[in-house]
Amino acid sequence: MISKLVDFYIDYAPFFSEWERSSDLCFGVSKYVKDHDSNFVFVRGNNPDIKKIESWFSKRKIIPAIYEIEDHFIGVKEKLKDYIIKTQENWFVFDNIKKLKDRFEKLVVPPEITFERADENSQAVVRMVSKLGFSSVSFDNPYSDLGTGWLMEMWEQFTTRLSKTTSIYLIKYRDEYAGQLVLSTYKDMSYISGFTIIPKFRRTRVALSLKLILDLLIQQKVKTIFCKTAEGGYPEKLYRHIGLKKVFCGKIWVKQNKK
Repeated sequence: MISKLVDFYIDYAPFFSEWERSSDLCFGVSKYVKDHDSNFVFVRGNNPDIKKIESWFSKRKIIPAIYEIEDHFIGVKEKLKDYIIKTQENWFVFDNIKKLKDRFEKLVVPPEITFERADENSQAVVRMVSKLGFSSVSFDNPYSDLGTGWLMEMWEQFTTRLSKTTSIYLIKYRDEYAGQLVLSTYKDMSYISGFTIIPKFRRTRVALSLKLILDLLIQQKVKTIFCKTAEGGYPEKLYRHIGLKKVFCGKIWVKQNKK
């Protein structure tokens, strides 16, 4: 299951300009963002070739960052003595979407909560919702430093490479934009990302818009949904509450500059 989720993420996540693969390594880079969350290498197996990884990043003038799938690097910590863990995020999955929808069956979505699919003319709205939803000042918000580069990368991939598989849905409450959700769907699987609710709408039951999204995915014959989110954020609490199951914790190791 874990390998299947990672492969899907590599193929369809809308946050990277380029992937370069080998049998054991998969490098992902962003055109607009230079931080470790958008430029890293997935390592298959538990024995990363550090010299090869560092050489690859050095040629692109990017600080080396290595994505570890939970506990794969046990026994090779000596190789990572110059690295520290900068990001931890949990991956969640639910492989029976109809059963998940049943959890919402008794919940009625208020008529004032609706959603619409973003199109090429929606960039300003997406930028506004993302800025307010992700960058709001909050003690438990791991996305408080979100920049415009992430939005530029997502938007470019949404309108070009992934235009047939990725959709951005804008959530509305009484004709005001209240949140958004990004769905990357291929065959019977869908990856949820970019989900946020603007803080002032978080006590208006807007999160019930997920029920409407589930109806849409069932119509598209999706069976499995998954997502990943930084520990402690609003999306993680919501995913746990509705019943998504954590399957592993990903860790991004970043090389520290020697003084």
